[in-house]
Amino acid sequence: MAALRAVLKRLGVDFRPPFYDFDGFYSYWKNNNGSNSWQARRQMLAELFDPLHEQLADLEAGTVASTLADPVTSHPRTGWTRVDEEITELRRHFQNARTEQDYRNVGNDCVIILERLSEAAYVRERHLFEGEDEPPVASTKNRLDRVIEVDLAGAQNAALRKLVRAAVEQAQGVKHGATINRRYAGVAADSAILLANMLRRITDDQR
Repeated sequence: MAALRAVLKRLGVDFRPPFYDFDGFYSYWKNNNGSNSWQARRQMLAELFDPLHEQLADLEAGTVASTLADPVTSHPRTGWTRVDEEITELRRHFQNARTEQDYRNVGNDCVIILERLSEAAYVRERHLFEGEDEPPVASTKNRLDRVIEVDLAGAQNAALRKLVRAAVEQAQGVKHGATINRRYAGVAADSAILLANMLRRITDDQR
C-alpha cells in the first residue's frame, strides 16, 4: 500500500484509502458490515479501487503509441474495463510484433477481446430468450450475434448488422489463418478495436 501510494503520487493521482494494511482493512470491514460476507468485502474493495483503476487505465491509454485504429469518439476507452485492458495489451503487442509467432499472438489477443466483449455486451435480461440456456462467454459468435440481433433489430439496421458481423469474423480470422503477417494481423486488430467501439455505441443506445 505504501508503494502504491508513492507511485500514484508521482503520477499525480490522489488516493487516500481508509486503511493502509490488512489489519486496517479488517477493522474497516468489521465497521462496515462485512464480517460475514466475502461478497461485501469484495464490494468494498471494488468501490475503493475501481475508480483508481479507471484513472490508471486513462493514463495508460494516453501513453501507449500505436499504429492501430482509433475510435472517432473523443473518449480514449470504451468504459468496459476488462475490454480496455485487453485493447491496451493488443496495441502494445502489435507495436512490438516482428515474427509470425508475434502476429499469431496478436490474433490470440483479438480472440480474448471478443470474449471480453461477449462478457460485457451480452446482458442476460435483455439477450437471453425464454426457454434458452445462456451460452458460455467463450461462445463469442453466439452471444455477440444475439446482441446484434436484438440491439440492431429492424430492416433499417440490416447493413449495420452485416458490418458488425463481418468485424466479428475478421477479428477471429487471424487465429486460424494459414498466413500470418503484419497486414492481416493489423486488419484483425483494427477490426477488434472498432468492433469494441461499435458495440459500446450500440449498447449505449439501449441503456
